[in-house]
Amino acid sequence: VCVVTWPNCSVYINTLCLNIPTIIFFTRNDFSFTKSFQADFAMLKEVGIFHTSPLSAATKINSIWKNVDEWWSHDKLQKVRKKYCDENHVSIKKYSSFLKEISDKKKSN
Repeated sequence: VCVVTWPNCSVYINTLCLNIPTIIFFTRNDFSFTKSFQADFAMLKEVGIFHTSPLSAATKINSIWKNVDEWWSHDKLQKVRKKYCDENHVSIKKYSSFLKEISDKKKSN
């Protein structure tokens, strides 16, 4: 289980997209949420991935600890995880394409 407590990083996006069991914990004071991120994190909170208090995160970890895979493989959780990743993760293919485009523009100047 990966536990992420810092909002301004890509760790939780990467672990979610790599399908690694992840618990995210930070308070709204740690990060200013845009409206779209509020909706995304509400979905993650609903399936027990995102938590806004240390007690909530610890309680979840304790409740799943004996069978993390069962929790993580739950259909609803996986659908939410996949939706989040599809909407928020820059794929290697897209990133490579973006870098090539920048490189090509630089060469033509």
